[in-house]
Amino acid sequence: MSTTVLEPRRSRIFLGIALPLAAGVLAAFAIGSQTGVAPVIMVCAAIYLFAAAIGRRWASWAGFGISFLVLAPGFVLDDPWIPIITLGAIQIVLVIVGLVRGAWRTRVNLLQLAGAVLFSALAVAAAAGAAPWAGIVTVFALLAHGAWDLWHHHLDAVVMRSYALFCASLDIVLAVIVAVAMIAGV
Repeated sequence: MSTTVLEPRRSRIFLGIALPLAAGVLAAFAIGSQTGVAPVIMVCAAIYLFAAAIGRRWASWAGFGISFLVLAPGFVLDDPWIPIITLGAIQIVLVIVGLVRGAWRTRVNLLQLAGAVLFSALAVAAAAGAAPWAGIVTVFALLAHGAWDLWHHHLDAVVMRSYALFCASLDIVLAVIVAVAMIAGV
């Protein structure tokens, strides 16, 4: 009887904590092998904006899936501006959708607007900057977004907790990868 009680708990721990953490680390290494990770900063904020605008926490995972379509052209063409401009347009549409739906009436959702502006500005600064400042801004922005993720995980707000944990591990590990690459002169 005791093993029956423990199995669902282990399953929840695996699906809710271990799997998102491991997936975030793997995603960070996959992204870290690319050049120009600045758009990743912006896409992270856009996913939160997406979930807040439509009022569905599960939309964070859907937004992550969609983000591949937005980021891929920039990675393939080695041009961070393609996804940054695309994400800017998407975020404007999301702000309008949120206005129509009344999503920006709650304080935590309204904060997503500020986050989108902040992280978008940091992504633009990282993409436009020259070394070493671009790398420093990227590391700072990724660590700041990792803290943003952990705060949302703690609040259990806007996005699914598993997504917040996934994104936090992705952001923090990717920040370390960028910092190590900067120190190594890559």
